[in-house]
Amino acid sequence: MHPWVIYPVLSYLAHFSAATLVNRTIDDQFGDSVTRLMPNYSTITGWSQGADCTGCHISLNPGYTFNGTWHDTTYIPAVNPSPASVNITFNGTAVYAYCVLANAVQEAATYTNLTFLMDGELVGTFEHIPTTSTAYQYNTSVYANTSLSYQEHILTIMATGTNMSVILFDYVDYTVDEPDPSPTPTSKSPNVGAIVGGVIGGIMMIVIAVLAFFLIRRRRRNATRVAIDVYNDKTAPNHGLIGTNLQHTALDPHGEVHGETVTAHSMMGVMNRTSADTQLGSAAAPSFSYGGTHSGMVVRSQPAPGSKAAQRQEEIARQVQAREEELASLQKRRGPVHGPTSSAPASSAPASSVSPTSSGSGAETDAAMALEVERLKQEVDRLQSQKREMLWEMNDAPPPVYE
Repeated sequence: MHPWVIYPVLSYLAHFSAATLVNRTIDDQFGDSVTRLMPNYSTITGWSQGADCTGCHISLNPGYTFNGTWHDTTYIPAVNPSPASVNITFNGTAVYAYCVLANAVQEAATYTNLTFLMDGELVGTFEHIPTTSTAYQYNTSVYANTSLSYQEHILTIMATGTNMSVILFDYVDYTVDEPDPSPTPTSKSPNVGAIVGGVIGGIMMIVIAVLAFFLIRRRRRNATRVAIDVYNDKTAPNHGLIGTNLQHTALDPHGEVHGETVTAHSMMGVMNRTSADTQLGSAAAPSFSYGGTHSGMVVRSQPAPGSKAAQRQEEIARQVQAREEELASLQKRRGPVHGPTSSAPASSAPASSVSPTSSGSGAETDAAMALEVERLKQEVDRLQSQKREMLWEMNDAPPPVYE
């Protein structure tokens, strides 16, 4: 919603929320208690101030009238056909007119027949037929309207009809939306300071709570970070761990993560072994010694069985095992091979099943097998790298740096 739409709505609501409905009185003699506007009496019908009238037959008790005053006149259509009237101007949302009603009074007309106009429009009538009682009826509401719009209005009270009619007008009440008094600067400043301080304090508390939440969450993640073994006992065979890198992570007392990498025998080292050595190596489980002085190391949990991560891990393990079996098969077919990294002296080289005087086709076969071994080595390295990256992604941690 655009600001130019919101602002008038808020201003309208603020007007009513900051205003108070109050009643003001317009007296017959002293006028509006706030604006000092006076009632406007018609001059041709003989209005008089009843408290000062010495020759009037109707004599009221000033103690029962508002401010001890009232105005009266008698409408005589046979003498003056113009109606006796009084106009009251006000600015409000409701209005109430009050008169005094007379009953049995000697030598005086006490019948009352009134017509009411609001801003020139007929809005009501009132009729009082006198009784035989001599009592006066004070503070009698002769007209009420509570559905006015908040603007300036003119209420007209008239005595009309074909019979004589008396008006004993006392006062009018009207309702106005009066704004609350504005606070003085001395009382406003402390309120502004308290509000600003409360807002800043609340923002600081929210920031501290958010920071504490993330710090606790990060510490918990670091506390659960554990070592990853690329070859799990359940998914990888116990033989032919060729070119395997084992990464473990340890936590020091300050919560920092330290990683170390232990490398198994290289591919070429395995190729330099004899067939008997290879068989012994495949039957024995590899052992690794972790260096460092770190304590409190915990092994990472494996992925849930049946999950995509577990299926992917098993697939990679099967591929690694297949490549290693191919390597073992090639080694059996080829026999022991001197690797380029062999540390044995030339005079003590082990016997080879390949004759020194082998034909050119035998040399080509050896070269092809060497290329195949190199290819399988690269494939095993690639699969191991994929498995390491997958395990690190499952544990929401960055992969280690391998040299």
